[in-house]
Amino acid sequence: MIFIGGIVEDVAMNDEEIKEIITNIVRDIIQTTIDDIYPRYYPKGAVEFFKEHHIDSNILNDIMNGIVFLLKQINYYFSITSIHI
Repeated sequence: MIFIGGIVEDVAMNDEEIKEIITNIVRDIIQTTIDDIYPRYYPKGAVEFFKEHHIDSNILNDIMNGIVFLLKQINYYFSITSIHI
């Protein structure tokens, strides 16, 4: 298992392709989690709010601020968290 934090900063801050790839990975994990888990615990309006909040620009902003952390095993990213201090 590999712990990755601030991955865009570590690779290349100016590389738009890397930013897009990481944003897509993070978005896919977030949206899948919201779709699969949140409806069990939140009303439909709240689920839609969470989905609309986690848009690419917000995700990329958190990545660029180094507060998004991914867990990767072999070649599969399977978990994400963000830390706001």
